[in-house]
Amino acid sequence: MKTTVSVILNIVLLFAVLVLFYLHFHRETSHPELSHQVDSTSAAQLAYVNIDTLQAHYTYFKEKRAQLEAQQARMEKELQQDAQRLQQEYSQFQQKAPTMTQAEGEAAQQKLLQHQQQLQAKQEAMRQQLLAQQQAFQDSLQQELHTFLQRYNADKHYQFIFSYASGASDILYASPAQDITRDVIDGLNALHAGK
Repeated sequence: MKTTVSVILNIVLLFAVLVLFYLHFHRETSHPELSHQVDSTSAAQLAYVNIDTLQAHYTYFKEKRAQLEAQQARMEKELQQDAQRLQQEYSQFQQKAPTMTQAEGEAAQQKLLQHQQQLQAKQEAMRQQLLAQQQAFQDSLQQELHTFLQRYNADKHYQFIFSYASGASDILYASPAQDITRDVIDGLNALHAGK
């Protein structure tokens, strides 16, 4: 019984392979224009933009990054000053603690704890604000790049334009002939200068 089932399955599989074989070669011989279209689409036009180079030479990116870094430095300085004030309050509390009543000591500790919590909340709010601004910048940069590449590609007819970054890309090799980074930088800088 097992032998019969095995033979039947082998015959069905052989028949399926023969049908696929026939269909494959029948399509190529009966419709040569279809096989040519398949071949022409397989040779896709590819290009890439080197993101490291773009970030180093795109004026708007450098300006915005400098603004965000300056804002981050201001926030860190402000938080550091607040932390120093809190440390001073704590030092003053330690000096006065021996002369305080228990109620005064507990009230001072509660006040210090409240200031510490306020500082932590302020730090988190500033961090969230900075992250939101960085995300908004990344989103606007991505949209600007996408819009530019659509216009740029209108006469180039690339089917794919990849991003390439050394050490952080899935692309293992990128031919310099397919690098359109300089065109993109020049075009984006011209757009930014016109704003």
